[in-house]
Amino acid sequence: MVQHIILACSGFPELFAGKTEKTTRKPDEKIKDIESLFLNFSIKMDAPVFLIPEKKEYSKSTLNTKLQKIESELLDCAEKYDLTLICLDFQVPGFDTFTIYEWIDFALVHTQRHTHQLKNIFQYMNKL
Repeated sequence: MVQHIILACSGFPELFAGKTEKTTRKPDEKIKDIESLFLNFSIKMDAPVFLIPEKKEYSKSTLNTKLQKIESELLDCAEKYDLTLICLDFQVPGFDTFTIYEWIDFALVHTQRHTHQLKNIFQYMNKL
């Protein structure tokens, strides 16, 4: 699951530096929709094929390092880029294009969803 988060949240600096345009809507307009979908823990979602990690053992320290790098990149991007710009190079299936602000929110909410799932798994395993 951690590798899935890494796959889903990597590449934002390249996305933000790619094709963008000024928005004609509120830059946070889709935040409510992103959060209502990804924080609805009663629904199950299937990841797109390109976000399904290879089934193998992963190094905990390597995963931690990658997560820290993503965090650092997102913080840097939040300071460096105009958060109101719409990114044109990629969109989440089922959604239209996101602003940089919405992409950063997506990364946080997506991570929050999986953190919730991991906590549930941990609690279940402790009951066995």
